[in-house]
Amino acid sequence: MSKKRAKTGHSMQLTRFTDLGLRIVVQLAAMTAAADTPSAATPPRTTTAAVASALGASQTHVAKVVAKLADIGILRSTRGRTGGIYITASALDYPLGQLVRELEGSESIPDNFNTHCPSDHTATFQLAASLTAAQNAFFDSLNSQTIRDILPEV
Repeated sequence: MSKKRAKTGHSMQLTRFTDLGLRIVVQLAAMTAAADTPSAATPPRTTTAAVASALGASQTHVAKVVAKLADIGILRSTRGRTGGIYITASALDYPLGQLVRELEGSESIPDNFNTHCPSDHTATFQLAASLTAAQNAFFDSLNSQTIRDILPEV
């Protein structure tokens, strides 16, 4: 028996890495907002293990995403007894489209398409140009919001 998928409209599919990255950022940002800490020097911290447990994700996968978010400058990660992970103060004003672009990686849709469809170069070029324009419009649309804009009200 085949399962039919309910049609709920068109959807954009992001990688699991990006999905997890966005959920981690929202969780840490909401945690910071709920703590309402007056001092930027003492942001609330948590661990990758706690984040993994809260999100129902593997600790290894969360650690990889946290490392990328730290490279981008969204999170800080410190080791040791007083260590942990926390969202940076400037992260809340980070453009959402830029964050998604960085989490998705450097391979664009057209690059992936060109690699797998080399038969008709003219058609491939035209399609790649259309896909590039659509991809840029997607990121530009997301850039109209920041991380702060998507946080739940606390």
